[in-house]
Amino acid sequence: MKAKSYYQQLKPIVLAHVKHYQDDFLKYDREILTKKKPERFMLCFRDTGTDFVHLDKWDERTREDIDDNYELIRTGIFPRNDRFILGENGGIREMSMGEAITELKRIANIAKDIRQICHQCGTDFHTLSGVYHEFTGTYFCCYHCKEKAVAAANAEITA
Repeated sequence: MKAKSYYQQLKPIVLAHVKHYQDDFLKYDREILTKKKPERFMLCFRDTGTDFVHLDKWDERTREDIDDNYELIRTGIFPRNDRFILGENGGIREMSMGEAITELKRIANIAKDIRQICHQCGTDFHTLSGVYHEFTGTYFCCYHCKEKAVAAANAEITA
């Protein structure tokens, strides 16, 4: 038997609770779930609608954007909802608001750990696209910045 999609798993739970603006779920959230097929998400809802929180690809955002999104969700979206469902690995599980905040904070921290600020020019970049200097233990956004920093450090040593 084929596993149920996220939408199929969520539909009876959400429709039993949401009394007004069910189109939030039936149209908009369904489109996200069936067309974009997120790997991780939170669906937050109340009797007057839903809020969809994408949890994929937070590491592609800048550190400032990660902080801004975390605060917006924690202080703007979570308080107006009373049910929270985490979707991941093809399954769903309900959680409390406290658990949802903890999970969101965990995701934000992991994403920020993957992001670095270049020690030479200050650019915010993803570590997979950057350059690590083993001797100093610092990250640079590109080889050009690394070489400039190494040359400056060498000039200090020889001066």
